[in-house]
Amino acid sequence: MEFQSPLARARGLGSAHHGATHWWRERISALLLLPTGLWFAVSLARLPDVTTEAASDWVASPVNALLLIVYVVAACYHAALGIRVIMEDYITRRPLRMTAILFANGTLLTAALFSVYAVLHIALGT
Repeated sequence: MEFQSPLARARGLGSAHHGATHWWRERISALLLLPTGLWFAVSLARLPDVTTEAASDWVASPVNALLLIVYVVAACYHAALGIRVIMEDYITRRPLRMTAILFANGTLLTAALFSVYAVLHIALGT
């Protein structure tokens, strides 16, 4: 026998009041990835040869370095948003879900930081 009303069962299970913000962030990061991803693919296709020296020279250009940093950061941020949604949908146990989200966010943040460091290291020639 159920002693709770349908309204009582539904309380606390609705919107967390952050869904619209999350949705907009996904869309904005995707819009940022479109031109930078296209730029990245075309730029790599136009490299004269596929060598480490050619890639290093390409990254050393200030415009390429800046756009590459924007692309990597936007890609990692967009991935973090998407992975969070997937984990919220499919991991039912809250402690495991929060641990998985923190691990994924930490991994993507680490990847973004190392990538930015590598680009700056090549671009600045240090």
